[in-house]
Amino acid sequence: MPGIPTGVIQEFNLHASELWGRSPALGDTDERFCGSNKLYLPDGTFMTHAECPIAKVVTRQMAEVNYAELIIERPDGSRITVINSGVKNGEDRLVVLNDVAKSVVEAQRGLHPTWVFPYRGHALKQMNGSAWKKARVRAAGKW
Repeated sequence: MPGIPTGVIQEFNLHASELWGRSPALGDTDERFCGSNKLYLPDGTFMTHAECPIAKVVTRQMAEVNYAELIIERPDGSRITVINSGVKNGEDRLVVLNDVAKSVVEAQRGLHPTWVFPYRGHALKQMNGSAWKKARVRAAGKW
């Protein structure tokens, strides 16, 4: 399709390279959308780079990513869970979870059929609002 971006990596920053555990070759047509070695869904299912949420936004299959949890596998085999979510200022941010945060998310997983941190049966729309803070306190109490 003319006008649709190809997803070929043109640039990335040092933090992305550290997160991925590698530095992809710029302009390499075999590397598209993400510089990570491998991607997985939270349930362990392998995901190609072309299937990842950012690829769907870049190729205009989706307008935005409201919440996407992925596992990045580095070339050394280590894995990092990341969450991409819109933030209050409207910019998308990648949030890297440390072991404590990951354990809280894992403890919450499955308690609601759709959301990890629901509040009164609904999705949280922003972080650091009163509902988010209350949900975080409840989750930490269970951990």
